[in-house]
Amino acid sequence: MSTQAILRDALSTSETVAAIDHVLQLGYSLERARRACQPYLDSVTSAYGLLSRDDQEATAQAAADAAIERRLDCDARPLAWTYLQIECARQIAEENVERASPNEFALEAATATLELLEFATTRARARWENSDEIREYAFGGESLAGSSERGHHHTPSEVEGELQAWTEGGDWENEGGFWVSDYASAIDPATDREIDENTVNVHVRFEPDAPACKGREHDWQSPYAVLGGLQENPGVWGKGGGVLCREVCAYCGTYRVTDTWAQDPSTGIQGLTSVSYEDADDDALAWVRADEEDDEDDEDDDAREGIAAQ
Repeated sequence: MSTQAILRDALSTSETVAAIDHVLQLGYSLERARRACQPYLDSVTSAYGLLSRDDQEATAQAAADAAIERRLDCDARPLAWTYLQIECARQIAEENVERASPNEFALEAATATLELLEFATTRARARWENSDEIREYAFGGESLAGSSERGHHHTPSEVEGELQAWTEGGDWENEGGFWVSDYASAIDPATDREIDENTVNVHVRFEPDAPACKGREHDWQSPYAVLGGLQENPGVWGKGGGVLCREVCAYCGTYRVTDTWAQDPSTGIQGLTSVSYEDADDDALAWVRADEEDDEDDEDDDAREGIAAQ
């Protein structure tokens, strides 16, 4: 059986899978960089004698150099570090295939080794991607006029909230209701590039300021006589997968409209929530006047009761 056939069979053996699983669970510090890949590479070398010690040292050194260049904290990010190590080994194996091309047997061995390392790299990358290990993100989108900035370090479980806060903290002029769409893309520790399929998106609504009331805070209410709808739920109508809710201020008659199935016109995204305001109309103003008259009557009644009590 050829060496390539032996290694092909080895890809499906429990011993090889166990060896790969073992190295994927290990984390290494920078001072151990030259020895970092040996547990994995030795398992290949001892079984098939395909990788030289020079290749192992070159792999470890390449991983260390890449980690230093990317300022990768190997102790805090062991899965990323392991993925980087195995990717460096894969790159060296790829170079070995090119060097071995004149020799048929050497090419067979080098190709088989490359296939094994490609398999290991895929597993290492998947384990890192599916973990909640802290990683670097690039934040960008409309907050940066379409560009992005790196240097944001978060776990996948927290990055959406951090991105939301980052967007909300932007310097926006609040002259009217609008949305801002931003994204966070994880940085691949081996390629140092943004990973498109791992992008997290947020759509933040910047609401317009409520119009001024009569020297006081708005008192939003839902009178059936003004808003209509169902008596048990005045001013509320279904809209798509959400509702459209109208309220009226008891002091000035201004309407507040909350739409839980709003759409961002720039992206077409639906299911967002927006708040807008409408000027008071005759019905609202009539209701406000009637409410004020009722309050005055109540005050007169209270005053008369007070006098009678004296």
